[in-house]
Amino acid sequence: MKILVEHYLTYGKQDSETLFESCVIEDSKQERQGLLEDIVFDYCFDSEDDFINGKSDSFYYSRDGGDWDDPTGGYLKAYSYENKLAELQKQFDKELGRLNKQFGKGE
Repeated sequence: MKILVEHYLTYGKQDSETLFESCVIEDSKQERQGLLEDIVFDYCFDSEDDFINGKSDSFYYSRDGGDWDDPTGGYLKAYSYENKLAELQKQFDKELGRLNKQFGKGE
């Protein structure tokens, strides 16, 4: 099975984030481990083994030091096609509702 993995970088005290990269991979221990090996971090908030073994679909970490504009941490989030589609549909419905409200439609 394939999964979508999004890698976000966080800044400050995790009050700002940006999507760093996104990729589709086969959901295997080797692929998940490869993702973690590509990340430089000082502390992780989640179990590396749980992420690698597929027991967890998220992995949060922090970094020390760096300049004011360097990331202070980040996280990986893995989605199945169905889960990501549901998340996107939920976001779309929310934005559509907001737009309809602004234009006074659907009342």
